[in-house]
Amino acid sequence: MPSQRLLLNELGELELAVLSYLWSVQETCVKELHQAIGRERRVGANTIGSTLVRLYKKGLVTREKVSHAYQYAAVLSQYEFVVRRMLASVGPISRLPLDTFISVFLELLSEEKGTAALDELEALIFAKRELVGEPMA
Repeated sequence: MPSQRLLLNELGELELAVLSYLWSVQETCVKELHQAIGRERRVGANTIGSTLVRLYKKGLVTREKVSHAYQYAAVLSQYEFVVRRMLASVGPISRLPLDTFISVFLELLSEEKGTAALDELEALIFAKRELVGEPMA
């Protein structure tokens, strides 16, 4: 994922439609995307291309040159996007009291998914600590 802060709350309707299409196909080019969503929205291929460039500059899509055209793919999965956008709407997590944030998150998680979700979360925390070189005690 790009190191720049993703601009999740600054997206227009067409940008969201483009991301939604990318999530359904994994990868696409301007021409294919225009055929899929541009025509029904009555926007030209140049508008679709500009939208993809904006999403690229915002760090939400990657692009790779294939022959004479770019192939675009979403950086985040749809679920990652939804969670990050939800968190972005409340402002930086650093402004929230960490203990309250974690407590509410754990309460909601265990109510929704039970203790199996807490076990899975524990495994994810363990893996993350290993990744950053901080072994569990």
